[in-house]
Amino acid sequence: MFYADTSIVVAYYCTEEKSAEAEKLITGSDDVAISMLAELEFHSALSRKVREKALTNKDARRISSQFELHLKGDYFTLLQIEASHYAIAKNWISGFDTNLRTLDALHLAIAFSRNIPIATSDRSLAKSADALGVSVNLI
Repeated sequence: MFYADTSIVVAYYCTEEKSAEAEKLITGSDDVAISMLAELEFHSALSRKVREKALTNKDARRISSQFELHLKGDYFTLLQIEASHYAIAKNWISGFDTNLRTLDALHLAIAFSRNIPIATSDRSLAKSADALGVSVNLI
């Protein structure tokens, strides 16, 4: 099992530079975990792509529907965000020694609390994960 951050999920469903690597990673695993945060950020990314005219409304709806079907069909293990994740993220951010962003801290805290590696295409997130001792797979 590994935890896929939003950059991996978006690259899996939308054609991007890292899409082939994201597809190989996701389809090559028996159990991919994502969080409710990734679910929310995924839809935000689709909305951004529509605003930037990288996707049509119709394509965004089709991609969103496919993602929702995968969520309902147990394609992913959907992890809940717990109070302890916020505490871990706050502790890391308040150390003032990383460039960790709020939502990235939550993604890391979820993976850390489950003792599973995180997969990302975000170099900044990967650097923070490394600094905090969270196993990371940067694609």
